[in-house]
Amino acid sequence: MIKAMPSVLFSKKLLEYDAVECVICAEPFKESEDYVTPLYCDHRHYYHSDCIENWLVRKNECPLCKKEQTPK
Repeated sequence: MIKAMPSVLFSKKLLEYDAVECVICAEPFKESEDYVTPLYCDHRHYYHSDCIENWLVRKNECPLCKKEQTPK
């Protein structure tokens, strides 16, 4: 499932709100440099792709809303 998740180059245009950092590592997203992955629970829940891959190996839930991650 993790490998099937999309990974896209970060752009502020992707976000519908002002959060510009990964809540897992607390590092800001770098425009046109970092790859981010949205989760199935909410398209606004973006994380650095590497961070969320490591997270989901340990816990199969969103770091923000705690919903279990299953493909749609």
